[in-house]
Amino acid sequence: MGQRWMDATTVLGATAIDAGSTSYSVALGALNAIGSYGALQITSTATGGIVITQQVSVDGATWIDPTNATMAAAGAVYNSVATVLNMYIPFTPVVAPYIRFKVVPVQTNTITLKYVNQGERM
Repeated sequence: MGQRWMDATTVLGATAIDAGSTSYSVALGALNAIGSYGALQITSTATGGIVITQQVSVDGATWIDPTNATMAAAGAVYNSVATVLNMYIPFTPVVAPYIRFKVVPVQTNTITLKYVNQGERM
């Protein structure tokens, strides 16, 4: 059995995003982009909806919205019409050398994302 670890990283500092605009978190490398568990702590200043998805990259420069074999979106994290001001959303990370989060608010909002994950090193 390997060594278990847990990490919490701010991936999007308090960022003002206009309604319908897109903002991206910082990229996370392989050690943070893998694991058996992932969660986002989402802090917002408005209660309008937010859509958050994962994007993946093999080189850290070209970003892709992941899909499954039937071309359905595989990177959904959170999609809500109404949002509470402070949430903790568990999800399954998409395995890739790099991941980041794509954030699109329904109304102008200031959003902070903290990524929490755990895994095991062999």
